[in-house]
Amino acid sequence: MTSINLEIIIANNITLTAPVAPGMAWNAQVWMFENAFMAEHENPYQAVSMVVRELKKNGLIKESGELEDDTYATHLVEEELIADENEFHINQEQEQLQQEELKRRAGFYSDQFSPGEDGYCDPESVTWSEVEDYPLEKLLCVEMPSRERWTGWLKNEIEMFLKDGMDGLAEIYRSMVNENIENHIVVIEINGKGYIWDGNHRVAASFAGGKSTIRALVGIPN
Repeated sequence: MTSINLEIIIANNITLTAPVAPGMAWNAQVWMFENAFMAEHENPYQAVSMVVRELKKNGLIKESGELEDDTYATHLVEEELIADENEFHINQEQEQLQQEELKRRAGFYSDQFSPGEDGYCDPESVTWSEVEDYPLEKLLCVEMPSRERWTGWLKNEIEMFLKDGMDGLAEIYRSMVNENIENHIVVIEINGKGYIWDGNHRVAASFAGGKSTIRALVGIPN
């Protein structure tokens, strides 16, 4: 997103006039918002050029001098654009690195579902994000349709661990019910429904503890 704000307009002696015809529509990619003409484009130089061209085309801009569109746009906001473009590329690189790390974390659990099953997805074809308050209701399914069903399943798991002499593991899951669960579960969300790749016991403990949300690493297929 790039804008030509009022300070730039004033500093460069740009005159904005009323539309030449009542009800004249703007190009879909260019509009005015809070005293700034806005344009969407991944390249900020092209975005500003697009704004200038649109203003000229509709008779809304009178410039001092005979500079060409691109030269004029670059001269108009040169320092601002250099900073914006550098920041844009830095943010892109950071987002790419973060996405690669999230894919790596989620990929450990991609074998939870087999090809053809509803929850299956190639982790490389998914956009991942960390969600601090993922709704537990999205994890209800045919097999586990209610909070009571999840709570009962956790109770059975704890009893099984105790029976098998795994008292420590049983205590971990029992204590989760009354604690804030820090570790993210891993979920693939398809059409608003969540499929758990990792974290069934944490989900069950959250249901048993009366919670409505859970921290989750959520993947949305591209």
